Amino acid sequence: MRILGLALSHMTHPSDLNLYFDSQWLGAAVEDWLPKWRENHYLSAKGKLIKNADLWEEIGTALAQQNVTVKVGVSHSYRTWLINNAKTA
Repeated sequence: MRILGLALSHMTHPSDLNLYFDSQWLGAAVEDWLPKWRENHYLSAKGKLIKNADLWEEIGTALAQQNVTVKVGVSHSYRTWLINNAKTA
């Protein structure tokens, strides 16, 4: 989550943004839960503040300015390149 927040902090203007996650939990959090948390001021269904609410708020604010597509478990070209080149290093 911190890496996602850091990466988003470098976005200087609205863009089409593809987010690739290995974690189904993180993908669901960004795509499904985050909009609901934002609406509910980062409170859970039980009315308690969610864990890492400050970080989620930062991520939610940054993502609201982007056209985001979330992809979970889908490989992208950089990952393939990284895996192939890491073996030779």
